[in-house]
Amino acid sequence: PPSPPSAAAGPDARTPTSRGVLILPGLGNNAADYGPLAAQLEARGMAVEVAQVTRPDWSRNAAALVDPNWWRGTLQPRPAVDWYLELVDGAMGRLKRRVEAGDAPITMLTHSAGGWLGRVYLLHWGTAGVDRFVSLGSPHNPPPAGVLDQTRGILTHCSQACPGAFHSSMGGAGGGWGGGGG
Repeated sequence: PPSPPSAAAGPDARTPTSRGVLILPGLGNNAADYGPLAAQLEARGMAVEVAQVTRPDWSRNAAALVDPNWWRGTLQPRPAVDWYLELVDGAMGRLKRRVEAGDAPITMLTHSAGGWLGRVYLLHWGTAGVDRFVSLGSPHNPPPAGVLDQTRGILTHCSQACPGAFHSSMGGAGGGWGGGGG
């Protein structure tokens, strides 16, 4: 598969554009899985960066097994997923350098676990430059009582720390991440 455009363009290549798009991979995916999508968006004049996640990176989540909160189902996202958030931050920095004059608006385009991880990123790193949050196939609400939370509590944390359209200044009909939908 083709590599994401950022790899071909170089980390500091400037792109004349009116919009940047930051793609956050879903659980088990890697950056290359989003190469064709990124190429299509680039062909439409957008500057695109994909968080450079590799499949082996996901095994880093196992580090949280030593945290008693994992076993209780009350796990906090940080530091458990800091490895992912740091990759997102690196991609965001590259994208901000690429967009015209550094002030083109940015859409955060997330897939699966990238959706709730994107919410955590915005909560801790801020929304500067991001005016849209698009989530594809992402769970945003914790499972009902009695159903195992595969995130071991992180979805509960997200729904409490940044509920519904938490960043209502961001675009979209409901603002934020869809007005509190699941």
